Amino acid sequence: MKIVMAESTEHGSATQRFTTTGRTNGRTKRGIRTDKLRLFWRSSMSSWLSRLFGWVLGSSKQPRLVCERRIWSAGVEELRRRTLGGRRESGAFLLGRDEDGTKRILEFVFYDDIDPDALRSGIVHFAGARLSRLWAICRTRGFGVVADVHVHPGGYQQSPSDQADPVIPRAGHLAIILPHFASREAVPGSIGMYEYCGNGRWLTHTSLGRAFFTLH
Repeated sequence: MKIVMAESTEHGSATQRFTTTGRTNGRTKRGIRTDKLRLFWRSSMSSWLSRLFGWVLGSSKQPRLVCERRIWSAGVEELRRRTLGGRRESGAFLLGRDEDGTKRILEFVFYDDIDPDALRSGIVHFAGARLSRLWAICRTRGFGVVADVHVHPGGYQQSPSDQADPVIPRAGHLAIILPHFASREAVPGSIGMYEYCGNGRWLTHTSLGRAFFTLH
């Protein structure tokens, strides 16, 4: 995806050592083995509890992005349709509101509705000079751009141009990639989710799945 931008704004550890001295008999060896087994069990249990505690804490956090399932499904279906049977990429700005740190998607605004030439080459090439139409829509709706989404012919990894040209080059902007021209189920856990950090740096949130992006 290539975006040619003119201007953009957005509305301690512990170890235990066992030492033996003198002659070692069978009972001592059995004692050492028993102590090692107990140490291993305690270490394994501690590690398991740590992972479980981390999972519980993580699952209790608010997702960064949410959307009603009907809005998401309709938008993804339209993205799939605009690929013309998998012959070109498609994409959309995702408009919505920030609700106490969680961004809510309320509307898809498709790239080629803003820039009629955006999909003509087969990959997304959006002219920043057309963004005034997007800002007008945002003002009319009272929404901001909370994220963007576009499709890839293959997987959901970012391409070099995706990384070099964020749609909204502002730290905190979220970008979603749908694989296989959105022809398969496109839900958190099977899509790419990325966050722009500024200065060409990105964070990948794909593995977080529904903990990061929730459909309801």
